Amino acid sequence: MKKAKEIMMAPVVTVPLSMPLSELEEFFASEEISGIPVASSSGEIVGIVSKTDLIQAARLHKSEKFSELFAREQTAGDLMHQGVFFVSPDTTVREVADIMIDQQIHRVLVGDRDNIVGIISSHDLLDLIH
Repeated sequence: MKKAKEIMMAPVVTVPLSMPLSELEEFFASEEISGIPVASSSGEIVGIVSKTDLIQAARLHKSEKFSELFAREQTAGDLMHQGVFFVSPDTTVREVADIMIDQQIHRVLVGDRDNIVGIISSHDLLDLIH
C-alpha cells in the first residue's frame, strides 16, 4: 500500500497569522490551492485555513461580497482551525484517509511541528482513485 511520502505535496508553503483575508484569497487563487497551514511569527504551525473558511466567514457576517468581509481587517489567524493533524511519511494512505474521515478534515501535514515535509489533501486522495 502507498505511503504518505508517495502522495504528499512538497514543499509546504505557509501563511502568517497576520495575513489579511484579501491577500489570502489572492494567494489561494495564484497558488491554485484550497487550504494552507498558518504559521506564527516564530514559524510554528498553529492552524490551517481554507477557502471554505472564507466562505463561512462571509456567510456568518451575512455579507454577499467578500470585499465587505475583508474591510473588517480580519486575518488568516482569525479564521484558521487550530486542530492540525500530523502523520509520518511512512503512514499508509489508508490511515491518512481514516484520519481525515474520523476527524472530518480535508488535509493533514506530513512530519511534525518542527519538521514539515509535505501536505496531503482530500483531493490528493481522490486523485488515487482516478
